[in-house]
Amino acid sequence: MPYTVTWETEQNHEVLALRGGGHEMRIVPSLGANWYSWKMDGTQLFAPWDLSWRGTKYGVPVLFPTPNRVPDGRYRWQGKTYTQFKNGEPRVIHGLVYDEPFTVIRTADGDDGCEAVLELRFSQGELFASFPFPCILRLTYRLDARGPRLAYRVESTADAAVPFGFAIHPYFAKMDPPEETFIRVPAPYVHEANADKIPSGRVLPVEGTYYDLREFRSTADAVLDHVYQGMTEGMRAELEWRRSGITLSLTASAEFDHIVVFTPTDRPCICLENQTCSTDAHNRHADGFVETAHLLAVEPGEAHEGWIAIEARRI
Repeated sequence: MPYTVTWETEQNHEVLALRGGGHEMRIVPSLGANWYSWKMDGTQLFAPWDLSWRGTKYGVPVLFPTPNRVPDGRYRWQGKTYTQFKNGEPRVIHGLVYDEPFTVIRTADGDDGCEAVLELRFSQGELFASFPFPCILRLTYRLDARGPRLAYRVESTADAAVPFGFAIHPYFAKMDPPEETFIRVPAPYVHEANADKIPSGRVLPVEGTYYDLREFRSTADAVLDHVYQGMTEGMRAELEWRRSGITLSLTASAEFDHIVVFTPTDRPCICLENQTCSTDAHNRHADGFVETAHLLAVEPGEAHEGWIAIEARRI
């Protein structure tokens, strides 16, 4: 088969390896279904990683149901306040699932692609106590001629709506110096936020400001950790390593109208993070900033689906 999925062992973890078309994806189900390694023709596109790191500092952590920051881990929905905990402590950033074990539902090889399907159920324990909305989160990682793709599905399994945000947090490698690494994000707006990066609910036009990334800029001239809004289906967020001669782009389904741009100077990574919502989306929604929070809700017995595709090629 040109495209295959195999079980392998790495650092005492069972991992899934998807291979074909010059790509290799590696996913660790027991650690949040993190897609932690991606090689294209033998070149590693992700920042250095170690499976002993149980947080969100490597690979592609999945952020659900509260992407990014939530002050004190407290969020509001329909007049009630909830607190999310993990290991007995408030979870204040990046949601609840990035360190949860996912169940592998199936894998499939094929001549035109391969895929692995994993799921996580919110039905009991600390996970459910922190997000008491019965639901199933299902992830499908696929590799085919287009490259890697992640599809997600959130299904309500009870008589209550499920309010959520979904995001990924890929840590791409710093393969080249900042002045030879370029990004472009065509979003027309950036979120106003305080010093703790909690948004006010207002968005500001990027035109004529430091935050304008609608044309390619080097990361030497764009040091950011900001939430952008106004992405539409088909818009490409792009990253170019011009010395290495590699270009990468992210596209996503229509609900991903937010994207976080994180270009730290003191870490070996660059992050372009597709999000369906703003930071602190439940609370911003409760405060009346419905459009800029862009919180999603699945009605009882229904499901919501979406996707993110990441393409890379040599230039």
